This record gives sequence, C-alpha cells and structure tokens, in this order.
Amino acid sequence: MFYHLTPLLGEPDKTSDFTKILLFSVQVTLFPNSGISIGMTNHHCLGDASTRFYFLKAWTSIARFGSDEAFLANGTLPFYERPIQNRKLDESYLKFAKVENFKDEYQPSKLCGPTDKVRGTFILSRPMLNKLKNLVSTQLPTLVYVSSFTVACAYMWSCIAETGKDGLQMFGFTIDFRARMNPAIPAAYFGNCVGGCIALEQSKMLKGKEGFVTAAKLLGESLHQRLTNKDGVLQEIESFGDLYDKKQSKLTVDLVHILKYGYGAGLWRELGTNA
Repeated sequence: MFYHLTPLLGEPDKTSDFTKILLFSVQVTLFPNSGISIGMTNHHCLGDASTRFYFLKAWTSIARFGSDEAFLANGTLPFYERPIQNRKLDESYLKFAKVENFKDEYQPSKLCGPTDKVRGTFILSRPMLNKLKNLVSTQLPTLVYVSSFTVACAYMWSCIAETGKDGLQMFGFTIDFRARMNPAIPAAYFGNCVGGCIALEQSKMLKGKEGFVTAAKLLGESLHQRLTNKDGVLQEIESFGDLYDKKQSKLTVDLVHILKYGYGAGLWRELGTNA
C-alpha cells in the first residue's frame, strides 16, 4: 500500500456562516539514493484526473527546463472559462451532493486501504487482447464496437463474476467528455468534465466462455450508445442520483481511468470492488 505517500486534505474550518475546506495538498517523499515520490490529493470539485495530469505536465516541464518558456510555447495553457451552461446538470449534481447539509456533514475522506485483501498485477499482452477481440468479433459479428478496452474489461468482469456470489452486478467506468460536448471543450479545460458509463447483468450470465462474450457485448453496446446518442452524452443526467443510490445494494466494479474513445485501452488507475 502507498497511502503513507499521499497527503490528507485536513479538517474543514467550520463557522456559523460558512465551511472552509482545503482543496489541494502535495507531499514530496525523498528516498535516499533512490529518487522521490510526489503524492497529490485534491477535492474533486477542483478538477478531474485530466486536470491533474495537465498540472503535472506543466510542473515537470517547468522543472525540467528551469523556466515556463517551453510550457507556454506548446499552447496548452489551462482553460478556466465555463463555456457550457447546463442547468439540469448543475441541479442534478447539487442534489446528489446534498449541498443543503454540507456545512454539518462534510468530512474529508480518509486514505486507508482494506487489510484483508490481496493486491495483484495481471498483464494482458497485445497478442492476447487481439485474440479476445477476434473471439468477440467472430461470435458477435454485428457488434458495433469491439476494442482492447472493452475486451479487457469484459475479461476482468467475467473473472470477478466467477469468484463472487450470484446476483446483479454493475460494471462502471468514467469517460472524459471534453471533446464530446457540443460545442467541444478544450482539452486543457481546468475542472471536471467526466461522466459515467455502466453495464448491468446477473452474475450467472457472466460466467464461463460465454460470460466473457456477454460482458464484451454489454460493455461495447453501453459505451457506443453513450457516446453516439443523438441527444448527447448528458441525456441520462436526471438519473444520476438514482443510479448511485441503487448501486450500493449491488456488487459493483468501478474502473477509474482516462478513456480515449477509438484508441482502445486507456490509462488504468484503480480497480475497486465493493460488496
């Protein structure tokens, strides 16, 4: 576990009129003769993963060249404007966040991992991913979207189903919506511009060889529908709160990553399962 290398945000400052919270914290850990580790923690209202990566790119560029000239020359200055006003989106998120109770109930998250779990690394090579894609394409020739990302997630989901209890399972992941808004938002947009994509199925349907193909079909269809719907990527935002309320009673698999649609496998950051 690496939680001791990551800083906490600290306790909020609460008064009768307002609550002040810390948004960002950095911890640099020096390993003698072995380099450093930079741990970052931020409140999600400050920005999403893409925003954090742009910040790190700027920081490393300035540190490498000793000035900001190279960073400024590449034309990727942070974009702070809010070009899209979506009342339905704002209302949905505010309702889900329970802003009316924020002053009394807010507490910063504690960074601690499970003590009764085993961490493992499993590598799916390019030839293996190609075999999985060929298997899905052969059995489902009309499936509109098959990628390295969807087959890797399907393989993971079907393996988890084999080891879990029967019941309804949810597989969810986030999507960077910047390029998919109308109009599109610059890639250097500083803030949050992500949305979710989910698939639901009974565990028994996800087991075995056919279970993998079923999982790939569900994930491919869900992702394609989410990104190509004529009503836009925000069409289902009214059900945002209901989704997460229901989610608590199911076995869920949350894959947090940056997904570039059409490229395939994105940057995988974390896999968590909650019973």
